[in-house]
Amino acid sequence: MGRSPTLASAENRLRFTLRQGGGFLPDALKVAWAAAEGDGFRYEVLERLDPETPRCWWLTR
Repeated sequence: MGRSPTLASAENRLRFTLRQGGGFLPDALKVAWAAAEGDGFRYEVLERLDPETPRCWWLTR
């Protein structure tokens, strides 16, 4: 759900945003958060990107 120099900062930002109503986040996520009142949500890394890979790697082909 975004990028950040530290995972703790990214998680804090996400949880804060959800507590404040969710803003730009998908409606399904906001509904699930409200139903669980924040309990039961895990924040985990699904993928780590190589910092040396250009952001627009497809443009470098």
